[in-house]
Parts: sequence; C-alpha cells; structure tokens
Amino acid sequence: MSGAQGLSGATTATSLEGGALGDASIFAVDAASGSPDASALSASFPQLAALYHGDFSAPPQLTNTPETTDGPLMGNGDVGVSVIGTIDAMTFVLGKNEFWSLADGHLKALARLSLAIPGMSGASYSMTESIGPAEVTGAFASGANTLETRSWVQADDTSNNELVTELTYSGTTPQDVSVSLSPGDSNAYPSTVSSTADVLYIDVSADNVPTVGNQITHKARVAVRIIGTPGSVSGGSLHFILAPGQSYSLVTSIVSNFDSASFQSTAVNGLTALMQSDVDSMSARHRAWWSSFALQSFVEIPNKTIEKEYYASLYLLASTSRSGEAAPGLWGVWVMTDPNWNGDYTLNYNYEVLFYAAFPTNHVNLADAYDKPVTDWVPNAQALATERGFTGAYYRVHIGPLPNGSADTNEWNQKFPGAYAATDMLMHYYFTVDPAYATSVYPTLKQIAVFWENYLVWDGTRYVIVNDAQHEGNPYPQTNGVMSLGLVRFLLQGCIDISTALGVDATERQVWQTRLTHLSAFPTFTMNDETVFRYTEVGLDWNDGNSIGIQHIYPGSQIGLDSDPTLLQTGKNMVAVMGRWSDGNGTNTFYPAAARVGYDPATILSQLQSWIENNTYPNLHIHTGGGGIENLNTVPSTIDEMLLQSFQGKIRLFADWPMGTDARFGDLRAYGAFLVSSDVRSNVVQYVRVVSEAGGSFTLVNPWPTDTLRAYRNGVDAGTLSGAEVSLPTSPGDVVLIAPDGASYDAIVAKLWVPLSGDE
Repeated sequence: MSGAQGLSGATTATSLEGGALGDASIFAVDAASGSPDASALSASFPQLAALYHGDFSAPPQLTNTPETTDGPLMGNGDVGVSVIGTIDAMTFVLGKNEFWSLADGHLKALARLSLAIPGMSGASYSMTESIGPAEVTGAFASGANTLETRSWVQADDTSNNELVTELTYSGTTPQDVSVSLSPGDSNAYPSTVSSTADVLYIDVSADNVPTVGNQITHKARVAVRIIGTPGSVSGGSLHFILAPGQSYSLVTSIVSNFDSASFQSTAVNGLTALMQSDVDSMSARHRAWWSSFALQSFVEIPNKTIEKEYYASLYLLASTSRSGEAAPGLWGVWVMTDPNWNGDYTLNYNYEVLFYAAFPTNHVNLADAYDKPVTDWVPNAQALATERGFTGAYYRVHIGPLPNGSADTNEWNQKFPGAYAATDMLMHYYFTVDPAYATSVYPTLKQIAVFWENYLVWDGTRYVIVNDAQHEGNPYPQTNGVMSLGLVRFLLQGCIDISTALGVDATERQVWQTRLTHLSAFPTFTMNDETVFRYTEVGLDWNDGNSIGIQHIYPGSQIGLDSDPTLLQTGKNMVAVMGRWSDGNGTNTFYPAAARVGYDPATILSQLQSWIENNTYPNLHIHTGGGGIENLNTVPSTIDEMLLQSFQGKIRLFADWPMGTDARFGDLRAYGAFLVSSDVRSNVVQYVRVVSEAGGSFTLVNPWPTDTLRAYRNGVDAGTLSGAEVSLPTSPGDVVLIAPDGASYDAIVAKLWVPLSGDE
C-alpha cells in the first residue's frame, strides 16, 4: 500500500509484522516529525473483505427464479451479473436496474450471454466469488484439459458497463467456443441479434413502444468481442478457438439508452479497438476502486461468521447500488426473469431498509440512488392525496419509475408509506448534515409532512392516527398504529430540524411542533406477563410475523439508551416477547432494534450467527421468505448499532457489546457527520478517534467515567476533560484523539493499528 496524504501533512507507510489475521499491517508515520499520524488511519485500515469469499462446488440450482439466485454474483451498481451452468454451457445472466417495462409496471430481465464449449463437457466445477477484488473465478477440468476463468464487472465505468471474462486454457487439443446472446427470460418484447466485424450484439427492449405516458421506454444493446484470438460471427454466434497455453479476454459492453443517447454505437465502439493492455489497465482500475471502497471503514470482531457476512453484505450492496444510476428494487440488479412483486419499490419497508446500511458504514454514496424514485413520485402522491380528499403527498405502498410505477396500485389501507419513505432521507441528512442534500430533499419531506399534519385527528387532548393499517389490508378501524406513530414522529422531528437548518418555513415548523408535542403515546398492553407495545390502540393487537412491532424503535428512531427508563424497558420486553430472530420479512429491522434498546448482546450475536448460517446462499446473499436485498441491511446495521450509537445526539461506544469480547472499528459514521474509531480489549476501551467532516460539537458518553481524559486535536494537546459525558467543539477536518489522562499522543496513535489478533 502506498503512503497517504493525511490532514496534518504527508505520510509514508511502514510495514509492521503481525497484521490483521496474519496479514501485514500498515503503520502510517508523519514524514515531518517521524511520529505516527492519526489523521492517516483511514489509509491504513485492514482490508478484511479480502479474506472472504463464496465457494461453489456445484453449479447453482436457482437459475430462473423470480427471487434470489444462488449463483455467483457480480455488479457495479448499474449492471449485475449472475453465473449459471457448467463450463461447457455457461450463461452470464445480465440485469440492469433501470430496465423496467413502463407499460407492464415491473422490472425485466435484460439479456443472457451464453458460452458453448462442447469439448469441456463433463468437466469438474469449482467457482469462487471473491468479495475483496469483486471477481468471480472458476476452475474446470476434463481429463488433461483445464480452463480457468476470472470475471468482473468494471467498477469505475457505469456507462460502458464492461463485463470481462478472462479465459486461460491448458490442454492437449484446441477448444472451439461459441458465444450467443438472447433476451432476458420472459421478455417477449422486440429484440434483434446482429453483428459488425468481429462484434456480436443484441438489441433488447423493455416495451414495444417508444414512449409510455410521455416517458421514454427502456432499450439496451449488449455487445461482445474476444481479445487475444481472431473471432468471427456466423449463424448468430461469435466463434473462436482456445489454444493450449494461451489466455484470452471476452469483453461484453452493456449500454442502455439511459446511459447514452447513442447507446448502440457506444456499446460496439467501446470494444472494436480494445487490446489486452487495455483490459489489464481496466483490471487494475477495477481493483483500485474496490480497494478504495474497503478503506472507507472497517469492523473487526472475533465472530468470523458474522464478520464475513458483514463484508459480504456491503459487497453486494455496492454491486447493486451506485450514485447517479437507477435504484435497485426488491431483488436488486440480479433479475433472472419477471420478478415477484414486480421487483418494485415497496414503501412499507422493503425498499427503504436496504439503504440504511450505507450510512453507519460510511458508504453514504451507496444510498444516493434511493431518493429519485421517491422525489419523482411527489406529483403522483399529491394527485392521490387530492383524489382521496387529503392534502400534501400521499404515497401508496408500491411505486416505480414514472409515469405509472408498479403494476400493484393497491393502497392496502396504509397511510404511513410516505413517512417510511422519508426515513432514508432523514438518516442521510443526520449522518452528513449536508445543507445541499437537505435542500434537495426538503421539498419532498415537506409535502409528506403536510399530508400528516392534516391527516392527524385532534380528539380534544391529543393528535390521533386513524385508519392506518400496520399490516397490509388490516380492516377499519386501525387507530394509532405503533409503527406509524414512530415514523410520523421521526418525520416531524426531521422536518423541524432541516427547516431550522435551512432557515425556512418558520410558521410551518410551529405547526409541526404542535403536532409532535401532542401526538398520541405508543399503545401498550400486557403479553406473557410483560408490558409490551400493542400494534394499534384500536384494531390489530398483535401479529406473529414480521417486525412491525419494533419499527418505531428502528428505523423510527424513537427509543434508545437515553430514553425514559420505562419506555426503554417496554422496548426490551417487546424484543423478548416478539423473538423474531428468524422471520421471513422482519430480521432486517428486528436485530438493529434489539441493539438500540440494549437487549442482551450475547443473544443478539448468537441468534445472528444462526440466522446467517441457516439462510445464506453460497454467493453470500441472505434470502428469506419475503426478503431479497433488504436482508443486506441486517448484519452491517446490527453490528454497527452494537458498536456505536449516535441517533440520540450522543456518541456511545460499544453501546450494546458483550462483556469480555474484544472488538475494534474504524471510521464508522455517527450523526453530525463524525467518523468514529475505537477499540475495546479485555473490557477496556483503548481510545476514541473522531474525525469531524462538517464541524460542530460532539458529545461523547465517557467510556472511562471515573477518569480524567486527555484530548489531542490535530496532534496538539487540547487539554483535559471529565464527567459522565464530555463535549468538544470542532472545525471541519479536525481529528480528535481521546484517552485517559497520562496517555501520550504517540502512545494513543500506536494503538490505532493493533489488529484484534495481535499483541498489545
């Protein structure tokens, strides 16, 4: 790893023995002083993702599923690829997030690229999905003939969207290969296979008309060419020969009319002059992109089953979501056929939950794609509100791209989806305090808040939520649903904070504050001799599926370790009585909620490990009965909530972590745009490092409550602190180190690079 430029100056890197899990650790040193440089920590994070991979000893079985495939997965956030079949008849299933049929109201599978190598029939099968370099490799043997493959979707290019498969052949005789292209399964809309010179291509469409409701329909061209040997096109296939002892690169470009107005020529022209040296350069850039991704944060814990899935979830999230591209629906970018539930943006939790993992893990840009479908839908939501006699923006459960969105137009007697849709925008703001972002989403948030300020009913003493089903289709009456009360509170709190920060809508803000102050309390009742939350005050009392009963805790953010003790205890009781440790829909919010209320952390980790082991495919994707990519939130957000909590305005280290269990983390993101790093060994917190992105003060719950603390700001002694909670003002870019008094700056910094398995 090369040296990094830190906030306090240039650094060089020196290798130390005994890195994380046996690998060499990198120790950054300030070039001017020769002292360790705390500001360069991020450039020296252990890249633990590189240790983990998914292994396949047999071809995948779910090769045409409307849900989650079990095949090897790749992606760059715009295009996704799953690999199915044996090497003699291997198919790369290509998907693209924006490839919606606007007339049908659902996502479509885009195309398939198939290899035919008849001479390798009966070959052995071994494939590996490596999440560090984001590559899928294969090894296949038939007698004396062996073929090795290495595939990736180019990470730094979401316009040309190149899928590269390197083929390295050893054997006694040459192998004939043919490559064919076909439209995605269940797509009967117009498609054409053709060629130019040695490039084979297919044009596919998601509709059979150029526009639907004045919106341009989706088209794409997939083009493929072999590099390293002459290729020829005949009979609708690309043909070439693998010679023993040689390597080749099969390069495919997937370009849509939303990538480029000249998508057809772009797909072909990007391949025609491509040489192996270009592919080598692409590979280097691809690996550099994923290495940079890994350096944005890290978590190291003793439970390697959970740690593996932590990084796997982030790999899959980054593979299916990218800033500036269409947002993924229920099943992400890996769509094999017409997907269940239309593959749409389901707003009663499914769509929102995936993106929560982006915020605490410091991968905020992975949530950028989330907003557009919601903000685009505002006119439709306003029209539906007017049609139903409401004001503001009233969101139905299922939406999609304009003009018509999802084919499912049922409202399911639910009013809360707009407030649920706001949760990602609110978290995005609180984790970044970015005024430009706040300005971009505030008009949407305001319209949702206007709906709720007028939908709430004043009963003479309080504001009441009426006829809002917590589960889809619950019949009237449904009064004061516990989830809705939490989501509406979060919405109003967020709109008050953002309008204050932007200096707008002071009068409206007073209205929101009045609604918030007088909003009904969460309903409770007794179950199993414990006081728990009732699903509604009038209507549904309980349900044995899903995790709606805790979603006012997470993502509604209304109960945490700083809450009223009685309310907090009711939250813990709710987790215990619900016990939804393995649920077809709800684990992705249940586990983080359990951590937020301080439920027994050993139980959380034990149940989480069991859930991972029982639900994970070989491709490291967790699939449950009702859940697709939403499950990518479960492990990262649960672990991060256990290690660091900040949603109540205070930084709490190891907020719900088991006693006697070591752990460390780097640059997890906290509310207020602070990046936090820390380490606990033998129940003793070793240090706190806080990087301030936006300035402002942070409050730290003192992990050494009986000690006087020493603080260093940008390497300079900033004095002592004491008390159960300590607060420090910061300026943008400040790097603050805190430890018990008596610890020198260099001694604190030295601890930053000690791996969990190393000696202290």
